[in-house]
Amino acid sequence: MSASHLPAEVITYRLNHEKLVYVKPLSDYNEAVQLALKEFPEDLAGVPAHRIRLNVSATMGGEKKHVRISESAWPSTVKRMIRGEVVDVEIAPDGKETPPPPMYLEVPDDSLSSSGYSKSVPGSRASSPTPSDKTLNRSRSWFSRIR
Repeated sequence: MSASHLPAEVITYRLNHEKLVYVKPLSDYNEAVQLALKEFPEDLAGVPAHRIRLNVSATMGGEKKHVRISESAWPSTVKRMIRGEVVDVEIAPDGKETPPPPMYLEVPDDSLSSSGYSKSVPGSRASSPTPSDKTLNRSRSWFSRIR
């Protein structure tokens, strides 16, 4: 094996893009997750291991992408890591959290009456022109011709 392909002696676990710790890379995924829980006890206290995700940054098509490492890919991925490579430790959503209800705009109080309804009442039928007797007779006579 050439020096550039030797497994890394140490890699970096990073949490929340700010907390960093050097760790010895472990070939077992579950042990690697347990190590993350151990190294970030304040931040990961009470978080079950199944919610911990390990990710790396990879350049694909000239763009940097965040790639999650699955349990099955962990052993071969860790073998190819370079010394000091950063592994992001993330907490997956638990699925029990529900999104908050939608936010509604508040109606200013001065536009509401004491009963809670708008002061302005939409126009009623009384405001529309009432048909005259002449118009009524004409429509009735037309209707009677159809029969």
